[in-house]
Amino acid sequence: MTTRIDPALSPDQPRVTGSADDAIDALDRAPFGYFVLDRDWRYVYHNAAGASLVFRRVDELVGKVIWEVFPDAVGNSYWQLYNRVMTTRVPERLVDFVAARQRWYEVSVFPTAEGIGGIFNDVTAAQEAEAALRVSEARLRLVLDASTAGYWDYDRQRGAFLASAPMLALFGLGDTARPTRDELLAMVHPDDRDRMAGVLSGDDPASHRWSAAFRVRLVGDGAERWIRTRSQVIADHEGRPARTIGVMVDVTTEMRADATLAELQRQLEEAQELAAIGSWSWDVISGEVIWSAEAYRLLEVDPGAALSFELVLSMAIDDAHRQSFLKHVEDALAGVCPYDFETPVRLRDGSIRTFRNLGNVERTPDGAPRRMTGTMQDVSALKAAAEERSRLEAQIQQSQKLESLGILAGGIAHDFNNLLVGVLTNASGLLHNVPADHGWREPLSEIEHAAQRAADLTRQLLAYSGRARFVVEAVDLSALALEMSQLVHAALGAGAQLDLQLADGLPSVRADTTQLRQVVMNLIQNAADALQGQSGLITLRTATTQGGTPPVAGVLFGEMPVAATLVTLEVTDSGVGMSPETLARIFDPFFTTKFTGRGLGLAATLGIVRGHGGAITVHTAPGAGTTFRLYFPADTSNASAVPATPLPSPAVAIDVQPGDEPTVLVVDDDATVRRVIERTLRVIGYNPVAASTGHEALALLEGGLAPHLVLLDLTMPEMSGRDVLRALPERNPALRVVLMSGYNDQECEADIGDFGLVGFLQKPFTIAELSSLMERALQ
Repeated sequence: MTTRIDPALSPDQPRVTGSADDAIDALDRAPFGYFVLDRDWRYVYHNAAGASLVFRRVDELVGKVIWEVFPDAVGNSYWQLYNRVMTTRVPERLVDFVAARQRWYEVSVFPTAEGIGGIFNDVTAAQEAEAALRVSEARLRLVLDASTAGYWDYDRQRGAFLASAPMLALFGLGDTARPTRDELLAMVHPDDRDRMAGVLSGDDPASHRWSAAFRVRLVGDGAERWIRTRSQVIADHEGRPARTIGVMVDVTTEMRADATLAELQRQLEEAQELAAIGSWSWDVISGEVIWSAEAYRLLEVDPGAALSFELVLSMAIDDAHRQSFLKHVEDALAGVCPYDFETPVRLRDGSIRTFRNLGNVERTPDGAPRRMTGTMQDVSALKAAAEERSRLEAQIQQSQKLESLGILAGGIAHDFNNLLVGVLTNASGLLHNVPADHGWREPLSEIEHAAQRAADLTRQLLAYSGRARFVVEAVDLSALALEMSQLVHAALGAGAQLDLQLADGLPSVRADTTQLRQVVMNLIQNAADALQGQSGLITLRTATTQGGTPPVAGVLFGEMPVAATLVTLEVTDSGVGMSPETLARIFDPFFTTKFTGRGLGLAATLGIVRGHGGAITVHTAPGAGTTFRLYFPADTSNASAVPATPLPSPAVAIDVQPGDEPTVLVVDDDATVRRVIERTLRVIGYNPVAASTGHEALALLEGGLAPHLVLLDLTMPEMSGRDVLRALPERNPALRVVLMSGYNDQECEADIGDFGLVGFLQKPFTIAELSSLMERALQ
């Protein structure tokens, strides 16, 4: 049946152009449902697509009353809709769910000339998609509102910027704020603003995903906060950038932690560089090793190089130490011992440094090694400093020992000299009065000879203590060495050869020639003994060296002279050498490795050298011979040598008439010495007056005593001889003084003109020596 459709009946009614048959044909082929009901509710038209949607054929619908075909629809939402439009003649639309079919339908109903018409379609898929979208949006909203992340959507074509409440809160804004893009950018830190603008202006929808961190200043308190945003460009249907969407999170704590970590890392690297300590971490399972920057620097390797332990071993550890290195690693991994050892490391330039390696092993719950971390430190300088400290400590101990022994030797020599004054002076006095044919003559001579030997021994003790009396003059060490070499040839063994390497034009030294001769003699004799009667070479060498430089080699005895130029005298032998234990004692008094000792030879040698402001180094090893090298400050003055006994320089001449007995004030704290000198002076024609202390002597002078001469002991308690000497000019400026001592006192002799010192009497002395000195002093 063909039904006419009047297109003019309703504005919502479909408009059909052309012939009626063309319109009906188009509706029949339409993909949506179309029907027309008359006022009696009969179908006057229904197309095939619509019949299929309601599970009927067209012939089952056309001419039938709708409520008879679908009795279940009576009273439902469709029935109500159709009745309203039929009555009101106003078009309506309905989307409803048909439970019987579990489908969603959309119906648009409009009035027609016959009654009403309708267009309907199955919109189940669209409804389900929309419902799913609403669920997703609800879920997303819940997630965004519950999280600290803020969501934003920038419509680039319209310039609209939408932000969620959490994002607004990140900027310190309220929920109702609607900031524009430019307003938000104004809140970004100036240094980060361009980066944030670049996020919003990204142009590549296919790949433009951004992740950027920037700082914002909060509205209100102006506090600074770090925010990270992740964004994506969305394209329109033509592929052009249309929107940029993203999320923002507060990463202030993270960024500050990163900054703190970076600063700590910088401080760690700086500390490692200052301490020359590199660190490393070794994954035992994978074999990966991570090295610190300082570790690369210590190993002198490019920081970009991938270093494994195997490469380090082959590159820096030589074959002789590689197995030891690996053994320490294996023992540490096995838990046998800590990873703590030193090893030599060869650098790229070929130099060898000493590294200390420390490590710790991390283990799995079952005890297997998992990771090993540790440090490597260049301790070359520390080891050198420790060795230098040990050397200095040994030198200080040696100096302290020598000083202590020197004080002991000087004290013994002083007291022994006082005793020898009584022995030698009395013996010489008795010999002076005993006839040549008297029976006591020979015993007295033996006593005098023994006392002279004892005096020689005390002089050696004083030489060891550095307090012997020197007569200094300018000495050429090359000339002195040449002279002594000619004298000692006879003392050398048959197989010994003496090689002279004497420098020409050597600067002179201020020294006592006699004492230096003894030094050279002692050293050559010691070198000859070291050959033990076998063939060998003894080298005698002189040279100069710069002051302030450390000794070439050997152990230092004494303090190195402080002078711009030093003169050296060296004696080297090819003999048996010495062990460290023997070397430590060679300068001890009376120490010897021979079955019969040679007294104070080397001990006196050291004392003489120290007394001249010099030092000695000894370089030796068992089977490698020995080298003694003596250092003396070069003489930079043109002064003449100091005479042994100063000539008298009296302020006022003393006239001693024949038969007069000149008065001599004897000042000495030792009673034996005073008695011997008093008795001897009387024997040789003088009138002695004795004082046991300096105070007593000054009291005698203040009491009116006017002696022709004062015999003054240098070393006395309470008031020394030097103090007395300084006080005498106040009592009697013209008084002549002879100083007595077993010690060296060059300083007093330098003060002759000031204090009237006219002589020096070395203890012990004979009656002849005393008599000769008295005659010279009173001339």
